[in-house]
Amino acid sequence: MTAMMKRRKLSVCSRVVAAAVVVGAVAVGAPTSASAVVVPAPTIEYNFSGNLTDSKSASTLTPAGACEGDPCNDTATFGSDADGNYWAWTSSNARGGGLTLLTNSKIGDEYTIRIKFSYKDVSSYRKLIDYANRATDKGFYVYSGGLKFYSLGSAGGSVAVDQVVDLYAVRTSTGPGTGTFTVYFGTSGAFVQVFSVSDPGDTSLAADSGSGSILGLFYDDTATSSEATSGGKVYDLKVWSGTALTEEQINLDRVGLPPTGTNPAAPIALGSILLAAGVVLVLTQRKRTVTV
Repeated sequence: MTAMMKRRKLSVCSRVVAAAVVVGAVAVGAPTSASAVVVPAPTIEYNFSGNLTDSKSASTLTPAGACEGDPCNDTATFGSDADGNYWAWTSSNARGGGLTLLTNSKIGDEYTIRIKFSYKDVSSYRKLIDYANRATDKGFYVYSGGLKFYSLGSAGGSVAVDQVVDLYAVRTSTGPGTGTFTVYFGTSGAFVQVFSVSDPGDTSLAADSGSGSILGLFYDDTATSSEATSGGKVYDLKVWSGTALTEEQINLDRVGLPPTGTNPAAPIALGSILLAAGVVLVLTQRKRTVTV
């Protein structure tokens, strides 16, 4: 091999080495489009792993009493299945049973609620979240196999009996006394918007309870009756008080990225491999240069 051919070979190898080192360094330390989006930590979080404890210590979650109360639970148990840990309930009461969420501080006029659940009944109206401390019929419902905020507008999504539904409900303030209520829905794929309705009368704001807010989960109001499921399961409950997450933030949160939006482990690992490969190539090339 001539000296010129050796120099050309070394030059090509050097370029490969440099590229590997640069790509590795970028993958390790440089921000990506995903890492540039920050997903704030929720203010309230329940995972139902054998308890009803808020990991953020910002609320209490209380089961309905025994039947014949109103609302009431005939049974209430913890368990787990392929979809995760859950709390399950049944109720023979026409207005159903479930849980009541009391927050230490007000949820506010902007918020995000993530709830993962399944229902035994999805026909007609089956209340999912009661915002008015049971005073009115308005609220967020499973409605005829879909989702609807009564009485704000159209329905969307698809909900079947015993189907595990994972959704985000986002309330954005658009001015004093007005807002937008948007629902993002997903199963195994990305979360997408299924409906968005204007809320001109603050219907989608949680009622005050002392210094905090109150939300009824899974049971009906006292303005009507028979608009509740007879049972179901809840796997996950998160609330971001004062924060309306974007669709991009929702899809980052759903895959379990760190709340700060830091780079996931895979790009870091890939960067480390590429960086290491570049170093090995450098050392190998130096050795070959010496022995030629």
